[in-house]
Amino acid sequence: LVENMAKFNGIDGQIGGYADPVYSAYDYFIFAFLGAVGGILGAVWCEINRSMAILRNRFYTGQSRRSGILVTRLIRAAELLLLVIAMTVLIWFLPQAYKECGSL
Repeated sequence: LVENMAKFNGIDGQIGGYADPVYSAYDYFIFAFLGAVGGILGAVWCEINRSMAILRNRFYTGQSRRSGILVTRLIRAAELLLLVIAMTVLIWFLPQAYKECGSL
């Protein structure tokens, strides 16, 4: 019964016995676990984002009062530039670290 619950229709031109894999009962527990972990990580991300927004708001509000709007805008631009550089470095160098592809 479980074997026929979910079947993948395959990809056109796929070679081998992978066109119609069958999932067993324990696979669904793994999928549920991965979904739960993804939900927990999403909640952590939302909490970090909320905390960072509060800190940013406090910092920028204080900055704009003391040194003017131009400095606040420059600080925001520098923060954005730093974030873009960090993500670019990660996107470029992480694939370089794992050049070898292997079978699962």
